[in-house]
Amino acid sequence: MVRFRTRLVAVTCAVAMVGSFWGSAGAIVSVGATESSAETAWSITSDTFVFDTAVDAKWSDKVYASNDTGAYPELGRIDDVSVGKKAVLTANVTLNGDFSGLDGAEAADGSYNAIQLSCAIKTGDAWSYVKSDDYPFLRTENFTDGKTQVSFAFDVEDTGAVSEIIFQYNSNSAYTGTIAISDVEVQSDDSGEESDGGEEPGGGSSATGNVTGVAAPSITDNTVWSSSDAVLAFDATSDKTWKDKTYASNDSATYADMARIEGATVGEKVKLTAVVSIDGDLSALDGAEASDGTYNAIQLACAIKTGDSWKYAKSDDYPFLKAENFTDGKCSVEFNFNGVEAGDVQEIVFQYNANSAFTGKVLIGGVAVDKVESGKKPTTTETEAGNFADASLVFDTASDAKWTDKAFASNDTECYTDLPTVDNVKVGAKAKLTATVTLDADATGLDGAEASDGSYNAIQLACAMKTGDSWTYVKSDDYPFLKSENFTDGKCSVEFNFNGVDAGDVQEIVFQYNANSAFTGKVLIGGVAVDKVESGKKPTTTETEAGNFADASLVFDTASDAKWTDKAFASNDTECYTDLPTVDNVKVGAKAKLTATVTLDADATGLDGAEASDGSYNAIQLACAMKTGDSWNYTKSGDYPFIKAENFVDGKCDISFAFDVSEVGNVQEIVFQYNSNSAYAGKITISNVKVLDVKESSGELEQRDPAVISDLSSAEDYDKWSAEAGYAYKHGDAANKAGTAKPDISYDSANERLKVSVDYSADSTSSWSEAKVKCVPTEAMDVSQYNQLSVDIIYPAKLKGSKIKFFADGIINKDTTIDDDAEDIGDGLKKVTVTMGFTPTDKPLTDVTIGIIGSSTSFKGDVYLDNLVLSQADTTKDFVEITETPGAGSPADLSQMPSSVRVSDANAADSARALAAYLNTLMNSDQVLFGHQNDVSRSVNPQASLGDVYDVTGQVSGVFGIDSLAVTGSEAGGSDAASAMANSVAYSKTAAANGAIVSLSMHMPNFSSSKIVKNSDGTYSFYGCDFSESKDLSNDIVKQILPGGEYNEVFTAYLDVIADYASQLQAAGIPIMIRPFHENTGSWFWWGSMNTAETYKSLYRYTKDYMEQSGVHNLLWVYSPNGPVTSEAAYVSYYPGDEYVDILAFDYYNDYNSYPAAADNSFFDSLDTTCNIVSSIAAKRGKIPAIAECGVRVMKKDGSDNEGLLVKGNPVGTEASGKNWYQEVSDIAKKNNMPYYLVWANFGDSNFYVPYKYDATHGQELINDFIKYYNDDSSIFGGDTGFYSNMGTLAGVSANTYTNQMGYMVYPFDRDTILEATTLKAGVKNAAKVQFVINNPDTGVKLTLNAEAGAEIAAAGSETALYTADLTEKNLSKLGKTDTATITLLADGIQLAQLSHISLGKAKDKAPANVIENFEYYSGSNGLLDSSYTSNSAAGCSSSFVLDKTHKNGGTYGGAFKYTLETNGSEVWTGRIKSELTNNDFSKYNALEMWVQPDGMGQKLVIQITDGSGEEFEVYLTDFVKETKAQYVTIPFSSFKGKKGGTLDASDIVKFAVWCNSIVPEDHTGKWTVDSTIYFDGIQAVKLTDDMLKKNPMDKNGLIITDKSLVKKDEADPGKDDPTTENPTTEDPTTENPTTENPTTEAPTTETPGKDDPTTEATTATTEATTEKNGQNVVNTGDKSPVDVMFAIMIASLIMAGAGYIVIKKDKK
Repeated sequence: MVRFRTRLVAVTCAVAMVGSFWGSAGAIVSVGATESSAETAWSITSDTFVFDTAVDAKWSDKVYASNDTGAYPELGRIDDVSVGKKAVLTANVTLNGDFSGLDGAEAADGSYNAIQLSCAIKTGDAWSYVKSDDYPFLRTENFTDGKTQVSFAFDVEDTGAVSEIIFQYNSNSAYTGTIAISDVEVQSDDSGEESDGGEEPGGGSSATGNVTGVAAPSITDNTVWSSSDAVLAFDATSDKTWKDKTYASNDSATYADMARIEGATVGEKVKLTAVVSIDGDLSALDGAEASDGTYNAIQLACAIKTGDSWKYAKSDDYPFLKAENFTDGKCSVEFNFNGVEAGDVQEIVFQYNANSAFTGKVLIGGVAVDKVESGKKPTTTETEAGNFADASLVFDTASDAKWTDKAFASNDTECYTDLPTVDNVKVGAKAKLTATVTLDADATGLDGAEASDGSYNAIQLACAMKTGDSWTYVKSDDYPFLKSENFTDGKCSVEFNFNGVDAGDVQEIVFQYNANSAFTGKVLIGGVAVDKVESGKKPTTTETEAGNFADASLVFDTASDAKWTDKAFASNDTECYTDLPTVDNVKVGAKAKLTATVTLDADATGLDGAEASDGSYNAIQLACAMKTGDSWNYTKSGDYPFIKAENFVDGKCDISFAFDVSEVGNVQEIVFQYNSNSAYAGKITISNVKVLDVKESSGELEQRDPAVISDLSSAEDYDKWSAEAGYAYKHGDAANKAGTAKPDISYDSANERLKVSVDYSADSTSSWSEAKVKCVPTEAMDVSQYNQLSVDIIYPAKLKGSKIKFFADGIINKDTTIDDDAEDIGDGLKKVTVTMGFTPTDKPLTDVTIGIIGSSTSFKGDVYLDNLVLSQADTTKDFVEITETPGAGSPADLSQMPSSVRVSDANAADSARALAAYLNTLMNSDQVLFGHQNDVSRSVNPQASLGDVYDVTGQVSGVFGIDSLAVTGSEAGGSDAASAMANSVAYSKTAAANGAIVSLSMHMPNFSSSKIVKNSDGTYSFYGCDFSESKDLSNDIVKQILPGGEYNEVFTAYLDVIADYASQLQAAGIPIMIRPFHENTGSWFWWGSMNTAETYKSLYRYTKDYMEQSGVHNLLWVYSPNGPVTSEAAYVSYYPGDEYVDILAFDYYNDYNSYPAAADNSFFDSLDTTCNIVSSIAAKRGKIPAIAECGVRVMKKDGSDNEGLLVKGNPVGTEASGKNWYQEVSDIAKKNNMPYYLVWANFGDSNFYVPYKYDATHGQELINDFIKYYNDDSSIFGGDTGFYSNMGTLAGVSANTYTNQMGYMVYPFDRDTILEATTLKAGVKNAAKVQFVINNPDTGVKLTLNAEAGAEIAAAGSETALYTADLTEKNLSKLGKTDTATITLLADGIQLAQLSHISLGKAKDKAPANVIENFEYYSGSNGLLDSSYTSNSAAGCSSSFVLDKTHKNGGTYGGAFKYTLETNGSEVWTGRIKSELTNNDFSKYNALEMWVQPDGMGQKLVIQITDGSGEEFEVYLTDFVKETKAQYVTIPFSSFKGKKGGTLDASDIVKFAVWCNSIVPEDHTGKWTVDSTIYFDGIQAVKLTDDMLKKNPMDKNGLIITDKSLVKKDEADPGKDDPTTENPTTEDPTTENPTTENPTTEAPTTETPGKDDPTTEATTATTEATTEKNGQNVVNTGDKSPVDVMFAIMIASLIMAGAGYIVIKKDKK
């Protein structure tokens, strides 16, 4: 994704420096240590920051990096760095002095023999300071070779961009020297936030099962596995009822001859369908009850084992099959599963039941398993719908058969004349029924134990309801298992929950019961109530550690401990347990969680989870209970971890238990139980036990009145206040070097307010001087239902520009200016209520510190504070109500699969071929996949565990985008390269498991970056690199990473990491759409348009070859230049070729670059045009077209950036523009046969591209548009792709590939200079003969060199070989000298590549040092001129520079700036940028002069220069170009205004650009189009004298407009030490005196013809060339050497003819 700031002027704010509150001792990390899970936001290793104990005051601020270019022009910038609520900064500390005395001891003066550091950062739109509570205390032992690493954690209040980093230090006499801070890295770390809890099982089943009639097994898009061959038979004559029988299993040891279940990956919901066949007489199956209590029917049950732990999930469906359900002896059945452990299906098991009415065989076959996608789990509120307190139902064990239906209440008055009716009891899709169970007999035998007949000593109940107009049965999934301990006075409450209810009136309530001989008597059910369950906001949970028993452990020994025996782990019952740890002050609320680690000391390989012959399982199972509260009541967890061998890593396994605590309070005892069978014999140790208190919050505040902390209404209230030690505050005492003075405070009783007397007279040079006061409330205050804090401040107007800060530990740490909206109250005073928000927390507020911050002021006087109050803000005001409801989604139509596809990889894996077939299919379906970058890995809503798209719609996006910044760096979290890889693979697999296609973009670092670390084993770590490295344009890096280049090893190491990631997905059957080197037609990435097309093609082709030779074949390759696309020629100019690309795409954003932005739908027209062009090209070439990256970017109110949407006030969407943006883009893609489009990521609420939920009922303003788009039949999201379930069929589509000649140049490159013998290199495959043809058009000489194949281009296994040929000195001499040579690569006579503008035998001509551009040094070639500039244009706009011999101020050429602007009203732009300047240091000059002939169109013409800081400086020539007269425009450097408010550094100018923006006349209506030309020449730096400036004053725009140049030749260049004389301009604008240069001479190079050099000059004469030496890249721009006399004469004549000059150079070897 491109992140670059447009040319429009940004608004910047100068803000004050940070204050401090001293906190914890800090964090010291050894050098090279890794940090906790975080996302690296920014890092820099090139800058070093030094404190010197000899000169730097202790605890004084020192700024390390800042975006305040006005205050800190010399400091590094912090570009594109955003952090969330938590951040971590790490740095290396290096000492250069003797630090042996740093022993940490207290010195006599009260200081400590140590170095202490502190750190603060400025963040967010308001540039708010936040200081870390960490103060690393560094002693000798912390340093290794004088170095150590430190870290600082920040709780960020004002999330967003980091704009400044500040350090402080403290030290005493124990150390004198410098303290250098370097290698600073900022990480955004929100890993501690809770994620969404997932999905709630839905569905539900009929009491009689799901009998779906006669049909073949249903194969759908969601089918993940099916079998038509395997048949399972139950024989009524021999198989006992309800016997398990396995149908298919992956347990090959147990079921060697059984069908295997391959690739059947499911989520939490599953559906299984099958066909039941009968081979006996079924006429008696009438469903009636037989005399023995059974039923004349066949009943089936089904269970599946899934996931890594092979956990069983049993369906709630029990199809009840009667004769009428069968047709020709066959019947289709269906089983639905909820709460499934997501993963692969491992086993399918059936049971059957029948009575004497059927004797024969029941055959089950045609089984299909479908993955069922479901929406986000809703939360619930319950409303009583019906109450049957007076009715009761009795089961009598003496007479009632087990599991018999017995109606409790019914509206069927014909069948049930004596039952109560169910009057007006309405329920929705969810319901809950509660009842009381009473026993009339002895229940002591109900101990829950298994009896000898296999039954259990317990009473079990079931319940079903008939609801709705169709009287449909729905059965509860709850089967209360009642033991004697559940009854109190013979009574017990039970609960049944119902899902999938047919909403409407309840018509009937039915119960069933089961019991064995342990209870004989009556079971009475009464007190029945039915509740309607409504969906509401899901509560969020926070877990707080309440107790930690890290040192204690408990051991079960299978040799001596009985199964399921209680064993206490810790207890406060010290009489019973004298040797156990006590549970001291461990408090829990209504919910708790316990975590522990299980360790085994014996062989665990037998724990495979399989069922043993005795009915037990080969696993270890644990249970846990806690006693809590004053009555020491037991609470048992409902979790029973089922642990197998595969769950252990190094013999350890982590487990957890959740508790619904019956009595809140102190934990008094913790008890464990275990179960195991003969598969494991040994000890089971439970250790590392932690108890967590779990709190739920709805996320909505309970309505409360404001809470007053202090209103200062009395002297007693004033006593809450005290003065505190300040930060960088001396209170007028210059001798107070520490800056820890206190202000004077007193009580202003007349006005009932706090008077704070401040004195900044000794702090006038400090931008942050903080006087502090503290308020301590009488009692700690509950802030869990408040979210903002305010105070009234009354201050003198002359204190303008100051700030106020609130600090309450763990609650708020924010500051803001105090001038906004201040009221003038007279007497020179202003009053304002300062309010700052915070996140509600359970932590009580014990004190509030208020800082009054002076910024560069000497103010001395009184400030007043009053009314410190907590209150509630309506945070929903920025969001809209969610009125749309997501539907079930639209399954992909795969009915039009192609007969064949073409892929670029000759060895493409099945998954890649299947993906190609799938995308081709969608091209014919009028459906489009929606894609979202980082869809399942990042979100705005922290509760959205699978991302914002899933949170809003219930499905993940159809395409999941991930970037190499995640694979190699911190974008996917993790603390190092290994965890980054693991997280990236896991996220990708999660996305695929939810149906999404994976797309990989690659923001690769500049491979010369110092952030890349070479490991000790020779590998490289790229973890420290971030997005900014992809925009590092230094070192002409593309040429340096191809084979033979300095950084090729680093580049291939990076590709090895990507190959590792891709290979892991390849092994899982997941293909990837890989998109390297995207937006290459833009100028912002190092692989971008500053490289020539041929160089780019070499890079792309080499990369693809390398990945394939690494064994990666699950890739489809995407080519994606920047949009908009205006022509086929423009699109294919950099195209790597059909043999290297599968998908033709583009990146194109809908940008709004001003605030507020007005709606403008012209983007859609340009998008349609672009799609049409790309789709047409794809059709011709047999490729897949797509929109690889897009989105809406709107300028923020503060002008800081336009990254993504705004929370509110966007110019897009149905409300703002009349168009649903997402639907419109999808419709355009559909119209142009594009199967997918992808929008960028949701990184946070200041950088997002997809709307998100704020709470259950509110969301970002486009959320309803997005849900409407999701509900459209043409949109496809993850759950409906059908790709993975149909991969086998798709992979069967015939795939063609390429076998023709392929290759690319490796050396030299376009525009290179060859001064001596060298070796030409290329990578080629599928060719018998490879040749290089060198052509000098100036001499007419053309040479053909036959190349020889050498080593493979990459590692072993590559098909591409490195071909070389030597260009000898003799041949170089024969070719002659030129700047416009071409080198063509031929393979079997077919051209694979052609280099242009090669200089042979001479260095390229170079402009004088002060000249930026005069158009004389391009050898008359528009192509060479064009390649020297890069472009950036809005949709429908374009520009170019071409040489012009007519419009000029001298010399041979001027430059015609041809531009086209097209807009419907919003401002658009186009521009040309020159990044390679002849000279960068213009410090000898003070102005820029140029000759300009305007066009009279009055558009906004901008001249822009960029200095080494990256800041862009601009002046506008808008008024000037309203005229048409050619004149000189002189621009003093002081007239250039920085976008960030900085000062231009003329010693380091790195870019020059010409831009033209649209200005639409006020009276114009409709489309505004300008197609015009402005002419330039003589753009050079000049030195203006004071006298010149007096005589020629600047106009209002800072320009000097004259008819003649202000400077003569010598005045233009005051630097007499410069050996290059200037190319001057004269006073006559139409003539120019030729520039001369002292001719240099060069001894002619001679060479004796040798037998090894048979190459001839004839075009057709071709002989073999030798490859005895490996030529080097001889691109020479070094010192001048003597020139051949003949060439000197030629040069002199050329000079006299006014044709410029030539410099010829030769490398010195």
